[in-house]
Parts: sequence; C-alpha cells; structure tokens
Amino acid sequence: MVSGAGGFLGRRLTRRLKQLGVSVESLNARRPAAPKRPADYFFHLAGQADASKCEADPKAAHEANVALTGRMLDYCRRHRIGVFVLPSTAYVYGSVLKRPARETDAARPQSRYPKTKIVAEALLAKACARGKLAGVSARLSNVYGPGMRAATVAGTVIAQLKKGREPKVRDLSPVRDFIFVDDAVEGMIRLASAARRGRFLAVNVSTGKGVSVARLAETARRAAGRSPRAVAAANGPALILDNRRLARLTGWRPKTSLRRGLAACLAKPYAKK
Repeated sequence: MVSGAGGFLGRRLTRRLKQLGVSVESLNARRPAAPKRPADYFFHLAGQADASKCEADPKAAHEANVALTGRMLDYCRRHRIGVFVLPSTAYVYGSVLKRPARETDAARPQSRYPKTKIVAEALLAKACARGKLAGVSARLSNVYGPGMRAATVAGTVIAQLKKGREPKVRDLSPVRDFIFVDDAVEGMIRLASAARRGRFLAVNVSTGKGVSVARLAETARRAAGRSPRAVAAANGPALILDNRRLARLTGWRPKTSLRRGLAACLAKPYAKK
C-alpha cells in the first residue's frame, strides 16, 4: 500500500512497483479505507515536504508529518501490515559535519521540517519495539527528477534552462548529495525487502558524493547542449550522506549519474508548483 501515491515520489514508486509485478493499492491517508486485499508493505509518502510551508505553519506541519504518521502506524497495526517504510530527510543531520553523515551521528535539525521527521521516526521506532512491525526510515539526500517542484534548487535550474535562460540561483556555494528520483525509489523498495520484524532501521539513501550547486548548474547547462564554462571551487556548507549501510543491507548503490538524471529532467515536464 502507498499513501501519497500522487506525489513526486509516490508516482515513481508506484510505477516501479508495478514494473516489478507487485500489486499496488493507493491509500487516501486522510480518509483511509480498509485494504481491498491483504497487504505486506506500507510506504507512507503522504505528508508535507515543503520546508518553507513547514516553517510558515508549524501546526499544519506537525499534523501532516507527525500526527498522520501515527495514524498510519495504527492503520498498519489494525490491518496487520508487517513492514512500514517512511521517507525522511538528510536535513535531520543539520549542516555542521565536516564529513559525510552517518546514521549513528546525532540529529541536529535546524528547521521545522527535519524536526517533524525525527519525531515521526521516533513513533515508528516505538511501534517496531512492540515486536510485530518492521520499520525503515529512508533518510533521503536531495532528490531531483522529472516531476520535482520548481522551487527546489535543481527544479529552479531546470525550469530556467527549459525557458532558454541561463541558470541563476541565489547561492552557488553549498555542496549537496543529489540523488535521482528513480534511485531514491529503488533504495526504498530494496530497504523494504531488507526490513526485519521488531526492528527499526534508519538508513541513508544517497549517492555518497557531494556536488556544489555551481557544479549542478553547469552539469545541467551541458546536458542542455550549452557550451562549457569554468566552475569555481566549492566552498559552501556541505551535507553529504554516507551510504555504506544502504550498500551493506541491500547490496546496491544508486546508479544514475548527475548528467543523465538532469538530461531526463530536461526531456520531460516538471511540476511548476
């Protein structure tokens, strides 16, 4: 079962599951009906992922990302769904580490959105401790791809190039770990298969590589057929995720290069809102 199946991640997840021959049922998390057939896995993708909206309305952010997760956990208990997958965020680590963040690092959230995800993770861990549920929190690095919001840094760059403009963003210096949406989805699916009853896992789903916003913009320019330009050395705050736990649990790492992923974004429509 998938909540939030109509969203950016949800659409790609549902498509991939169907490609794998999995029967998928979408759930309206606000008005959840009983499953039409027994379900083994629950991907809880419904919620508020827009950090600016979380800051603007903390009460709504808590309802969307914490309270709703609690209700979905109760739903799984009632309907005996054994595996619960929750997408979380790299921003639970903050941006103070001088090396790739590991799952054993302390959480240092610096804004409302990652704070809600940490509380949601705690609810999932508590549910797993009761012994009947397997839970995975997939801590996603910066996800991009066709269908992303144009308000994200990658979405802004792609939107400008699609309109024939040169990429222009406010700050080119930050270094981030950009993962293509289909790789993020694949990671969540593989982690669902690796989950074990009574155990909660927090796992980074990332490339493990840092790319400056300047390099992202230049890679997108080249993917769009623009002539190469020099890129200044990165000197901004870095947030990169160590993905060795993901590789150890699943035997897999993300495959899509930044150039190929950005080319896919330029070839297909993206969300404007």
